[in-house]
Amino acid sequence: MPPAARAAPFLLLSLSLGLSSVAAAKVVERIVAVVNDDIVLLSEIDERARPLLAELPDKGKERDEAAAGIQREALDRIVDERLIAQEASKLQMSVGADEVERAVDEIKRQNKITHEQLIEALRASGLTYESYKDDLRRQILRLKLLNAQVRSRVHVSDDEVRRYYDQNLRRAGADVRVRLRQIFVQIPENAPRAIVREKRARAQALADRLRAGEDFAQIARIESDDLLTRADGGESGWASRGTLPPEVEEVVFTMQPSDLRGPIYSDKGAHIVQVLERKASAARPFDEIKEELRSQIAQEEVERATRAWLAEVRRRSYVDVRF
Repeated sequence: MPPAARAAPFLLLSLSLGLSSVAAAKVVERIVAVVNDDIVLLSEIDERARPLLAELPDKGKERDEAAAGIQREALDRIVDERLIAQEASKLQMSVGADEVERAVDEIKRQNKITHEQLIEALRASGLTYESYKDDLRRQILRLKLLNAQVRSRVHVSDDEVRRYYDQNLRRAGADVRVRLRQIFVQIPENAPRAIVREKRARAQALADRLRAGEDFAQIARIESDDLLTRADGGESGWASRGTLPPEVEEVVFTMQPSDLRGPIYSDKGAHIVQVLERKASAARPFDEIKEELRSQIAQEEVERATRAWLAEVRRRSYVDVRF
């Protein structure tokens, strides 16, 4: 049995004694998961789920079902983060305070906002500056680890790129490219109907805020579930036909610069997209576009490989969920 599991009774006793002085607040702390030698506490789930729970109705059966789903999803993410942190520790990877501060500075620079404006945006979303930095630290560590364990092992051959070009671009004739940014709300596969409704309502609420004039980049940075683009305010770069989910592609290539559409629903979740630039030209020669396509294909393979890698890490780890 892992050390954390053996220590659980002592930890529970210590936590109970520590909370005796605030019994009037009726706060009950407990361990909700053991991940190898680490534990996950109920308060961690509550903190992670709080912004989404605030968007639910005040009461009712549907609220209870949706809240339970949000908490389970929060726990699942925290378990993944613990596993990632443990794997990073084995490789002696870490994220320094200076790296986090540089990331914060870059986010402010890209969005042309002051530190005070960032704090206010976080406060409006129910987040503290410290929790935001903790989230950035987790994102940076995740990227470091995935670069070492996943991305470095993904190789896309010239033959794969050529097939992709033939199937998706040469047949299309004119080459239309759009520079996009998006806010993504993930809807877990086979999620309960209450969760699907809650996620759709969240996506619609975000779209409504954008149409009311709120800043896209700020909302994306705080609200988007796409960790690869969130730090860049949702910007995902240039996209060509055949590189986006079909449901999104059908809409995006009819849009003009500054157009906003969404939520658009794919098998992964809800997408709110804005076109920043649009270019149309004759289909570019293969040699000209080859490396751009290679990057796009590699990114798709990295996403698939990441899911497989995390599943394998879970399989060989001790994960005891008590929630």
